[in-house]
Amino acid sequence: MNAILDQSYERQEFPLGDKMRIHDAEYIFCKFNAGDIGASGVAGQLVVALDSAYERFEVTCHLDSSTIKAINAMPVGILQAAVDDGDYVWVQFAGKGRKDITTDGAITQGMTLMASTTSDVGLVVQHDASAVPMVGVALETDDASTAVLDAGEYYLTLAL
Repeated sequence: MNAILDQSYERQEFPLGDKMRIHDAEYIFCKFNAGDIGASGVAGQLVVALDSAYERFEVTCHLDSSTIKAINAMPVGILQAAVDDGDYVWVQFAGKGRKDITTDGAITQGMTLMASTTSDVGLVVQHDASAVPMVGVALETDDASTAVLDAGEYYLTLAL
């Protein structure tokens, strides 16, 4: 497979949902939907599945939308490249994270990571009591001054 993880694709180069394993990490090929606000996706953002009105493996990171019904209880993984609306991208769903991710600035080593339920899902925060599924586990404490877990400082545990 001639996949390049760190780029997005204007055309569908692989079947949606195609999976790839590199070392201990796993990736899935997805279509990006920018939602009503039309913002591009950024490498390191968490994406979630859309409801049944959309193609399977069509994802977004923009929850505040009146027409796009994102399911924040269905995290898919971390974008591996910047991506525009309607383009395609590899998303990491398992293994040691290879992109920096934004947190709430209060992550400590060993904490469960989950999608934010109050903002766009690019933010990955510690587990609270909500019903949002686990995304992964922090292997290190985040940098509170920048609210970032660097690549390699978290482990994704999504089962797709």
